[in-house]
Amino acid sequence: MSPQEAIPPTPTEPERTPRESKCEQALVLWLRWNDAYKRINAALSADPERREDFAEMIGELDELREMAVALSKEVLHD
Repeated sequence: MSPQEAIPPTPTEPERTPRESKCEQALVLWLRWNDAYKRINAALSADPERREDFAEMIGELDELREMAVALSKEVLHD
């Protein structure tokens, strides 16, 4: 038996529907938001006086959250 014959063929992934792709994108956005939220909370807990230093990151968090909310609503209403 040749080496090629010993390796089973790789199953192909079924194609995703547009809705499935949107669901995955929404979940990724929420996970990114969650990671950033945890980081900023840890940093603010460690030194609450640095709140101003985190203003840009807080803005980015809000933007990620708004994107995730909009996409989640779109997916749920499909």
